[in-house]
Amino acid sequence: MSLDWGLAADLAGAIRARLAEAERATLVVSGGSTPREMLGLLASADLDWSRVDVTLADERRVPASDPASNAAMVRRTLLVERAAAARLVPLERNDADPEAGLAAAEAALGDLSWPAAAVVLGMGTDGHFASLFPAMEGLEAALALDAPNRLVAVPGLAGREPRISQTLRSLLDCRRFVLHIQGEEKWRIMEAARTSGAVDGLPARALFRQRTRPLDVYWAP
Repeated sequence: MSLDWGLAADLAGAIRARLAEAERATLVVSGGSTPREMLGLLASADLDWSRVDVTLADERRVPASDPASNAAMVRRTLLVERAAAARLVPLERNDADPEAGLAAAEAALGDLSWPAAAVVLGMGTDGHFASLFPAMEGLEAALALDAPNRLVAVPGLAGREPRISQTLRSLLDCRRFVLHIQGEEKWRIMEAARTSGAVDGLPARALFRQRTRPLDVYWAP
């Protein structure tokens, strides 16, 4: 069984288990290229998708039609076939100023069914996850396990668009906590994240240091 097939099957099981105990289930997914095939496979899962809310670990502050939009990627890959009945809860509100949009997204997340059935994160080659980047302003607060908010605004630096990201505390509010990576380089970075060192230099270290939820790693060369 391939990595993507295995993860899609496991996520379907996690959603099914949550629906057995709650009226709705929340699934948190990440953007980027790694999850696309897996999300396409998950879309065919035999679930009551009309009771599933899908939201994002983070989002770029770009129009929903922009190819860089994580929400647009989820619409193309996951919200098709059976999963077309699911509800997407985006983080970016393009009709609002940044501060109002952040407040609206925070309120929308608060209305979802928590704990999430599953949270699926990726990891960049700089060790970031969601949009929590090395040495960014406010990183320590965003990684705090007692962070007061689910979301933080991420400034646009080094050619990146400004973003919105869930905090680590919010991401840990789940039943299944997953890191989904591919390639030898990502494996080396993950191994470095498991060793001692400063979190601000490699944010993914916080995933391994926390003891709130076990972290399941799905990796393939």
